[in-house]
Amino acid sequence: MRGFGAAQVIITMLLVNFNLRKIAAFMSDQYKEDAKRNLAGDPVEKKLRRRDRDFYNRYTDTLPPGVERPDHLKKRGAAPEDTGGPPTRE
Repeated sequence: MRGFGAAQVIITMLLVNFNLRKIAAFMSDQYKEDAKRNLAGDPVEKKLRRRDRDFYNRYTDTLPPGVERPDHLKKRGAAPEDTGGPPTRE
């Protein structure tokens, strides 16, 4: 394809494609927003995940909110003196 006519057809197809993608993205955002609301129109509160609500996370050394650290879980880096490790500073 050559010439101004062919360039005009290709530019028109690119613009139509761009506009259709923008419309689809807008509608998708609207559907997602509507899905986040309950039937009364109020925003739905995001539920806390069960793993964060019920379990101790060994990787981040965190507990669920409002849960006190049990005795059998030691704070990371707080080794007892009888382990043979380096002395801890006070």
